[in-house]
Parts: sequence; C-alpha cells; structure tokens
Amino acid sequence: MADSKSKTVMHPPKNLRLAGRIANTFIDSKLTPLVIGAALLLGAFSILKTPREEEPQIVVPMLDVFVQMPGASADEVAQRVSLPMEKLLREVPGVEYIYSISHPGVSMLVVRFYVGAKEEDAIVQTYNKLYSNFDRIPPGVSQPIIKVRSIDDVPIMALTLWGKDYDSYRLRRIAGELENSLKPLSDVSETKIIGGQPRQIRVVLDTQRLAAYGLTPGAIVAQLQNTNSRGQAGSFARDNREFQVEAGTFSRASKTCVRSWSGFTPDVRSTCVTLRRSLRTAPPKQTPTSCLQTPEAAQGRQPARSVPR
Repeated sequence: MADSKSKTVMHPPKNLRLAGRIANTFIDSKLTPLVIGAALLLGAFSILKTPREEEPQIVVPMLDVFVQMPGASADEVAQRVSLPMEKLLREVPGVEYIYSISHPGVSMLVVRFYVGAKEEDAIVQTYNKLYSNFDRIPPGVSQPIIKVRSIDDVPIMALTLWGKDYDSYRLRRIAGELENSLKPLSDVSETKIIGGQPRQIRVVLDTQRLAAYGLTPGAIVAQLQNTNSRGQAGSFARDNREFQVEAGTFSRASKTCVRSWSGFTPDVRSTCVTLRRSLRTAPPKQTPTSCLQTPEAAQGRQPARSVPR
C-alpha cells in the first residue's frame, strides 16, 4: 500500500481589498527578494552620493532699517514712522515677518524674508521701495538707513578684559588696540567692543557769557559742526608744480586757551573750545574769537549710559 502525501493548498481569503491583493501576490512571488535587494542597493547609493555638511548654509535675508525723528516720543515715533513704514515694507514680495522697535527719537525695523530667498533681490527690492517713497517722509524724519544682517552673524568668541588697577576707560582703550590686532587675521568678519567708556570732547557752556554775547546753545552746536570739517578747496600751479589747497580743520581740545574776548588768558587748566563769530556780531576793536571755558577737562571719558551684564 503506497503512502500518499497530502498537499495543503492555501487559498487566498475572499473579499480582499487592493492592498491585500497586492501583498498576497508578492508573498509567494520569486521577484520579491530581487525587489528588496534593489531597494537596499538604491538606499545605500543615495546615502553615499547625497552631499552633507556639518553646518548647512541656510539663506535667510534680514535687513535692519533705522530712522531718526529727533525730539519725538516713542508713541509719536510708532505712529508717524514705524507703522507707516511697516505697511510700506509689507508690499515688498518675499517678506515673511516685520518687527518694529520704537524708541524716543529712533525707530528700528527688522525685515525678514522667506528661507531660500535671494539676498541680492531682497536688498534691491527694499531699497527701491523705500527710496521711491521719500516724498511720504513726514517733516522732521531722517532718511532710512538700511543695514544687511545674516543668520551667520553670530559671535563665536568673546574676550573679557579685566584689571585690578584699570578702570573702564583704560580697559576700553586697550580693547581698541586688541581689536586692531585681531582685524588683520584671516576669516575674521566683524568685531565689536561692548562696555567701557569711549573718549569724547565735552563742552560745558557758560550761560552768562552766552547771554552777554547773544548766543544760544543751538548756535554753538551748529558752529561746532560747521568748523569740524576739512576738505579740498582747489589747487593752483606755480613753478611747474601743482599745489593742493585744503580748507577747514577738525575740532580738537587744547589745554591752553590762546585768546578770549578780554585778551590773552595764560595757562588755563580747563579745556577751551574756540568759536569764530562773524564780524557783524563782534564787539568793536576786539578779535572775533570767543572762548568758552569749561570747568572740567573737555577731552576725557564719556559718561556711562548702560552697564553690561
């Protein structure tokens, strides 16, 4: 009697949907191992050929727009400068976010574009939008200043200067020398000094002399700005040589006031700033030069406005 082997035949379940019928087809198919192997080889090839960077370059154009409105409060700056400029910059294509900060007399807007936008196109479009609407600037508002920012503008190293016998004024001067030595290094993009007291020329006006000569502080400021300039005034030729003529000079502090309205003033300890007045307002038979003496040395450190933490 011969033994007979019984074979079990697997019948697919009935009422299968599309996904079930496709899976049932590949379960017993001989092509399934080949498809799996091809998928593994394709994945390995894509991993080897795909470019990779430790720090991928993400282009996010950002612009800072600064506008000044001297004498205005923060609310006035927000209503007359920040809000109209926000509405105007919203019309620039590709702008994603706009942040505005209003300070007394100053407004700053941060314009951020979409990721991947071309930086050159963003800068050109922003410049065109602002400069084509200069006629809408309210009276007393300065022209906008645009500064380009980048997502890569992140400090990678911070140096702190400290000295037991050094104050903030001297430490800042040392930091300036250190900054000059770091600038020539390769791959150094930008350096910035934070804190300390920078140098300045401080002018303290004598109210009694201002009243006696009929001057105002605004006139003194305007005169200082006009005299603190120097430029080319032309040239002339003589003996086959050309001479360049420079006019004006820069303001500087001195330890001795050479001449005042009353005459010579020898060895003045405080710093004097010499201002030239016109011949029409000068008293008769006197040199048209006024000396405003300051009780303290005018050349020194700037008062601390903020304390870094």
